Amino acid sequence: WKIPVIRFPAGTDLTHIDWRDMIDGVPGRVGSRPLFRVGEAAPLSNEFGLEEFFALCRRLGAQPLLPVPLEPAVSGAVDVEALALRHAGLVAYCNAQLGARLPEGMPDWPAVRAANGHPEPHGVRWFQLGNEVYVYWEKAMERAGIPASDSAGRYAQYRRCLDACVRAMRAVDPTIELIMEGNPAHKAPEVEG
Repeated sequence: WKIPVIRFPAGTDLTHIDWRDMIDGVPGRVGSRPLFRVGEAAPLSNEFGLEEFFALCRRLGAQPLLPVPLEPAVSGAVDVEALALRHAGLVAYCNAQLGARLPEGMPDWPAVRAANGHPEPHGVRWFQLGNEVYVYWEKAMERAGIPASDSAGRYAQYRRCLDACVRAMRAVDPTIELIMEGNPAHKAPEVEG
């Protein structure tokens, strides 16, 4: 088929996925990759993880596109800066050279990548911030305590999360290209722009 770009992982389950669960050798984690579970659904395996995905992309001649969740920060369930640092860690795992200077508080993700059999950077160009924002917009804003009548507050919350993630991810690799999908404007036209 000669598919030029392949997106992995997830779709609407993205909110519940942590990229660190899809690699081996995560600092501080005991054991192998944990199972992935959404609510009461049957657990899914992380046996096919990032390194397997990158190998598949190389074999098919496709470029990887990695989505990262925004909803945990938008809803206030996770600290915005903590989520931004987690996403920056993914960029470091994928693209930073061994020995690269990384943001304070970040594990040496390039060394973990090397221990996982790939000392050279993967050179991932595309990352997607969020997935189907229109699906979680209302509930996330309610959880964040921002009423529907406060459209400026909702926009500010969403923008704060986007800006923090963009800043952190580009601090690791300024050459990455970011995709933001899922305009909530059809449910909240005042957010357009």
